[in-house]
Amino acid sequence: MKEVSVIVIHNEMFKKHYQKLKQLSFITLAKNFQEARMLAVSKPTLSLQKSFLVLYKLN
Repeated sequence: MKEVSVIVIHNEMFKKHYQKLKQLSFITLAKNFQEARMLAVSKPTLSLQKSFLVLYKLN
């Protein structure tokens, strides 16, 4: 019975880590979009690269 409780605990830990990584991923995507927006006029090539990076990670 002890093995089952260990598996449940590990499952909960994985779930929490997954949720944190998912949140961090969206934060990173948002930062890249913000940088792309700010660079749109001064450095359009870099802006496009940032935008493409976000789109690539979304797919």
